[in-house]
Amino acid sequence: MKGWLTKGVAPDAVGRMVLEAMLENRRYVHTDRKMITPIEARTRALLAAMPAEPVAAVDSPVPG
Repeated sequence: MKGWLTKGVAPDAVGRMVLEAMLENRRYVHTDRKMITPIEARTRALLAAMPAEPVAAVDSPVPG
């Protein structure tokens, strides 16, 4: 882990990123683009799992 951390973004740069995100009410802070492929894949999977049509509300009568 130590070797992995030594190749990362400098702590001061991360601090600036975090402060900027907090001031802008952003929920996520990415220090680089290494995770873009897994994030894109996860996003596609989440969107694919959504129903194509709106689903009836819980208190709506069931058709049939």
